[in-house]
Amino acid sequence: MIALFYLSVPLLLVYFLQHPTNLPIQKSFWLLYTFVITCLLVVWTLWHSEDWLDGLVKTTSLGIFFYGAEIVIQWISKVVETYPSTSLQAVFTQADALKTQEHQQQESAQRLSLLVKQTPLAVIEWTTDFEVVDWNPAAEKIFGYDKREALGRNGVELIVPESAGEQVNLVWRQLLQQQGGTRSTNENVTKEGHKIYCEWYNTPLVNAKGEVIGVASLVQDISERKFAEEALQQAKNELEIRVEARTQELKQALAELQNVITQLQGEIDQRQQVEAALREREEQYRSVVDNVKEVIFQTDADGLWTFLNPVWSEITGFAIAETLGTPLLDYVHPDDRQRHGEHFQPLIGGKKEYCCHEVRYITQDGGYRWIEVLAQLTFDADGTFLGTSGTLKDITQRHLSEAALRKSEERFRSLVANIPGVVYRCAYDADRTIEFISDAIAEISGYPAADFIHNHVRTAASLIVPQDIARVQQTLSECVAQKQPYVLEYPIVTSDGTLRWVYEKGQGVFSEEGSLLWLDGAIFDITDYKQTQENLRYSEEQFRQLTENIREVFFLTTPNLQEILYISPAYEQVWGRTRQSLYQQPSSWMDSIHPQDRDRVAGNCLRSLQKQQDFEQEYRIVRPDCSVRWVSVRGCLVFNEMGVATRLAGIAEDITERKRAEAEILNALAKEKELGDLKSRFVSITSHEFRTPLTTIMSTAELLEYYDWTKEEELEQLHLIQEAVKQMLQLLEDVLCIGTAEAGQLQLNPEPLALNEFCRELVAQVQKRMSLKSTPASPQHTLTFVSRGQRFLACMDKRLLRQVLNNLLANAIKYSPNGGTVRFELICQNDRAIFQIQDQGIGIPKEDQPRLFEFFHRAKNVGAITGTGLGLAIVKQCVDLHGGDITVKSEVGVGTLFTVTLPLKNHFSIAPYV
Repeated sequence: MIALFYLSVPLLLVYFLQHPTNLPIQKSFWLLYTFVITCLLVVWTLWHSEDWLDGLVKTTSLGIFFYGAEIVIQWISKVVETYPSTSLQAVFTQADALKTQEHQQQESAQRLSLLVKQTPLAVIEWTTDFEVVDWNPAAEKIFGYDKREALGRNGVELIVPESAGEQVNLVWRQLLQQQGGTRSTNENVTKEGHKIYCEWYNTPLVNAKGEVIGVASLVQDISERKFAEEALQQAKNELEIRVEARTQELKQALAELQNVITQLQGEIDQRQQVEAALREREEQYRSVVDNVKEVIFQTDADGLWTFLNPVWSEITGFAIAETLGTPLLDYVHPDDRQRHGEHFQPLIGGKKEYCCHEVRYITQDGGYRWIEVLAQLTFDADGTFLGTSGTLKDITQRHLSEAALRKSEERFRSLVANIPGVVYRCAYDADRTIEFISDAIAEISGYPAADFIHNHVRTAASLIVPQDIARVQQTLSECVAQKQPYVLEYPIVTSDGTLRWVYEKGQGVFSEEGSLLWLDGAIFDITDYKQTQENLRYSEEQFRQLTENIREVFFLTTPNLQEILYISPAYEQVWGRTRQSLYQQPSSWMDSIHPQDRDRVAGNCLRSLQKQQDFEQEYRIVRPDCSVRWVSVRGCLVFNEMGVATRLAGIAEDITERKRAEAEILNALAKEKELGDLKSRFVSITSHEFRTPLTTIMSTAELLEYYDWTKEEELEQLHLIQEAVKQMLQLLEDVLCIGTAEAGQLQLNPEPLALNEFCRELVAQVQKRMSLKSTPASPQHTLTFVSRGQRFLACMDKRLLRQVLNNLLANAIKYSPNGGTVRFELICQNDRAIFQIQDQGIGIPKEDQPRLFEFFHRAKNVGAITGTGLGLAIVKQCVDLHGGDITVKSEVGVGTLFTVTLPLKNHFSIAPYV
């Protein structure tokens, strides 16, 4: 009002100049009143010159309203001519500058508003408390809330699900702490409750003081790009509505401007603040655009780049300054340019609101990157086509991952198609609803795979034989509850009504929270295997019956003999050990082998296994009771279809009786051979032994016949003949005794016998024979007889006893040196008679002593001493018939002592003997 009254002065003067005569008194009064009031305020306005502009504008507007623009302009011209004031010129200059500045601000705001409203990215401004300040149409499209619903709402309750709360809080703290912009991919929720995935580019908003006053976010919906067309159409409609609304608001503002002339300066100040805020917001949005990880671009109508953010250089390596003004197609891979243009044709033709496709963009290093292009047409306010705008997203890694995934899926499909079984994924419910099943199910069940998908025709559980359904379900439930794999075998009913056995193995798939998602598994047809098992079981039963009913031991082991796979029950009878002990300790097989045979058996077995040859061995085993038995073991390696030895099979047989029979046969053969040798030796010896006395008889008879002898000489020659005959008789008696003994016809004829007298008579006879043979060149042996104890009347065979003592005394004399002493001693004690004959002869070697009583055996040291080898054998036969015993002690070069012990039988004392 001050400015109004103040400026009314020049208006009043002009009016008076134009209407000097016909001015009404009432009107003149008010003009004069205005003049007076204006003059009173002139002094005040000198100190508030800034109100000139406000007064000038509002007064001019008021004058136009009352008098018209032409009259006001004439007034102002006259005032300017009449009052050329520098202050008034400054007012008009300032007004023009403010109008120009306001016009530029409006154009900038319109451009910024157009960019925000037309971008396919959601632009959201938040307070530091995570409340929505601004919410562009793209945000409405992505999240389903319009701007009115979103403004002032907290983001957590609006679009953030519980699962993403912790991640959002972490990002928010980083933004408020001014740790720079963030990029993240979050799970969000729309108004309708649908889950979506968005990429977020967040930048903190900082005022001039460096304080965070809010956060600006750019959001791209990466889960529902197919709705981009509808979102862009919605954004366009909303933009037109807002432009229309803005136009109406401007018209209303111009109308209201006439009523608020006094508030013009305040509005200018307010607009200056808004302009500053807009500039600050524009800088913030530019910072967001520069920091987003996708290329934001604009081209003109000719397809030349007009705007690119810094991400362009990061992706392609080309400098932005060099790229701007060049054709877009120059950077598209040559092989993709035609396809790239084809995608843009529907957009240019108006058939689509936007286009989204994937092409390759070349890079500065000569390579290329896969780019996802999202573009739309841009128009000015008049609808003139300006060019295109949109985003370029580097999807090279995703493209490579998708290619790898396709390759992996192809491998999976190939694997599923070629494995000899059925692969499936199903839900864990009563019907085991199938989500996926391979085509191989048709080969097993006769039904196509499509019948089972989502239980379209039949359920997988319906194939199971009814009586096995409960068992299968119980096993499945237990394994799932324990989170363990399950293994099932059960019969199914095929399409033709036949039964087939299947083997199923699978396991539950659980989420990170531990909840069951689904079941994955595989099914194999084991009908042939089951039949084979049944046949094998039957064969094994037959084999078991066979092995358990034969005397031979059948065994199966691993090729290295470290494990016993099977041993038949006959093992316990032959080895005397339990089968369980052998299973627990396989080495006991080798431990039971006789120590003298163990190395030989182990070596032969090892060589046969190394050469992969069959083997057969005979050896002795020692049973736990220390008895020894002979076994014959035959074994061979069993090979699989690849020629690899998988086991060792064999049979062990108890051949103890056979070995005993063989030994007896060998002994019989040896005895037969020995008998033949004995016969040969007997013929040789007897012929020699008979020839000597016969020669003596013959020569003595010739001497008696052809020579004259005295009576004494003839008697001596006759005695020689008699001795030779006696020698022959003794030899014949020995031969007859041998023959009788060999025939088993040698009989014992005991009779009462006075041993002492019998022995003395026998010694006298021997001494007499020795005296006949003695010559001056060969002195006679000394034979002594000693008896101790009592004289007993024995019950013995006199003839056999004479054979025993004669042979022993004859040998003692024959093998003693001339003049040697032979001691004969009789000892009677208790019920035994002991005869001891000791000489000082050549002795008997130790190696000959065990065979001393065999027929025709003579010690190797006898030299030229004649003998038949029959005497001691006859002695042994006679002693055995009496039930007695004979022992020998001898030392070569010292002499020999024979001791014969005979039972006295029905003896009685005749007279004491000292």
